[in-house]
Amino acid sequence: MNIQTLGASRSSIRVMRIGLLTVGIVLLVEAGGGAQGLSCEGHLVTIAPDGGVREGSKQALRDAMRKGTSIRVGWAIDGNGDGVADVSHWADASFLTAWQGEVFAQVPDIQRQAPRIDPTRIEMPAGEQRWTGLLGTTGTLSGHFSDGTAAPAARVTSTWCVASCPPPSWRLVYQHDADGKPLAGAKDALFDAVRRGYPIRLAWGASFTEGGLARSVEHSAEPVFVTIMNGSELFVQLPEHIAQASYVDPEKAVFEDPAVMWRGLMGTNGSFDAVYVDRSTGKEVRRLPQRVRLAWFAMAPEPACAPQPIVLAVPGGVRRVP
Repeated sequence: MNIQTLGASRSSIRVMRIGLLTVGIVLLVEAGGGAQGLSCEGHLVTIAPDGGVREGSKQALRDAMRKGTSIRVGWAIDGNGDGVADVSHWADASFLTAWQGEVFAQVPDIQRQAPRIDPTRIEMPAGEQRWTGLLGTTGTLSGHFSDGTAAPAARVTSTWCVASCPPPSWRLVYQHDADGKPLAGAKDALFDAVRRGYPIRLAWGASFTEGGLARSVEHSAEPVFVTIMNGSELFVQLPEHIAQASYVDPEKAVFEDPAVMWRGLMGTNGSFDAVYVDRSTGKEVRRLPQRVRLAWFAMAPEPACAPQPIVLAVPGGVRRVP
């Protein structure tokens, strides 16, 4: 292996000409060491040189792999221990393997190259010499050259990400029965969707017998006002609209009195307060307290591509003024 010492100010750093990912070089402190992780939009996990998790989770990476998600991997080395990566690399994980809870990625082979300083540059030596690498969530990077030359293993900080985040789509985030008991998803996922500013949609329905006929009705709506109360329940007001003569008989799907408007208030506890109001007088015409099974949807990206939710309920977030 060809080793070059980088001057007095970097005497503890040695450049090892090891082909790595898109750059092909790794910087190592003589005693070994790691660097701060790289960042990406679809972050899954950042692995320290000792194989420990710095951010995210290995489970998130394994889940993404099992779904067939394309993965990109980057790694970085802090050669002088100042907390800043001296060299970093990114590449697609061309072949992934999950083994004993760890994930290993082969990266596409590249032509050998070497870094230089004074001036800073990357040189590509004459002649063809390809390098193939294997990076693992164990914190190790190993590889070999096409001519049979050994490439020593290294300990690196690696960052594993979704290669490309698809456009957001409507996703079921939570569903509960008419008593507010969970059926699917998670209530916290719904709260986080609100805190991330995602559009919300809800759907509900019922089937029953009326006059000896089997009837069913299904509704979907986008709320006009959303409230999370005490971090435990969420309530929405639905758009006001003219009441219909019937919601189950297609022959009677017509507007009733155009002055009478329907309003609804629904919650994750299964509550459903429906009221008919005469807009000409402002008086309540009819009220229908109900219980409802609800499905909640959010226009959201893949979980790995989601931004962090913000904290809305803080002391002094709303205050009265004189």
